[in-house]
Amino acid sequence: MEGKEMSPFDKNSIKQSFSVLYVEDEEAIREIMVEILELFVDDIYIAKNGSEGLEVYKKQRPDLIITDIQMPVMTGIDMMKEIRKLDEEIPIVVTSAFNDNTFLLNSIALNVDHYLIKPVVVDQLESKLNKVKKQIMQKRELDAYQLYLEDRVQQEIALREAKEALLFSQNKDAELGQMVSVIAHQWKQPLHY
Repeated sequence: MEGKEMSPFDKNSIKQSFSVLYVEDEEAIREIMVEILELFVDDIYIAKNGSEGLEVYKKQRPDLIITDIQMPVMTGIDMMKEIRKLDEEIPIVVTSAFNDNTFLLNSIALNVDHYLIKPVVVDQLESKLNKVKKQIMQKRELDAYQLYLEDRVQQEIALREAKEALLFSQNKDAELGQMVSVIAHQWKQPLHY
């Protein structure tokens, strides 16, 4: 069957699930936000403070972190600092009732993707989630395509090396055949003194 060669790179093989670590110390807010998040994400991991959030992050490696700032045991800022030591790229959304410049500046320094003021408006949250999810899916696709291309390059290099080895072998065989032919020709010639 002739036609256009299909690329073996399959976008459908890229992980499509989207997971969130939600860190909030206030139980009532946590319960409401989890119900809302369940509408938009596949997996939700929950923590009650920054220390617990850090441990959950290390175990689960979610795609996104949504965190409060002011919490007991470990603040959201301290948790983000520790997470940034492990992963500089994970998207983080801060939700806070505080509109203080210090919190905003600390968040910016930690490369926070979005800052939502509580009470969080569902439409704003959905917009941020969709934006982050789109970026993550594009990165996954790009990473998968890069791996595919690296694999193809390695295959092409191996194929070229095999062809070069075959050509080298054929040239050696041709040289050997030519030498045998010359020797055979010499045997057929009588010796003249």
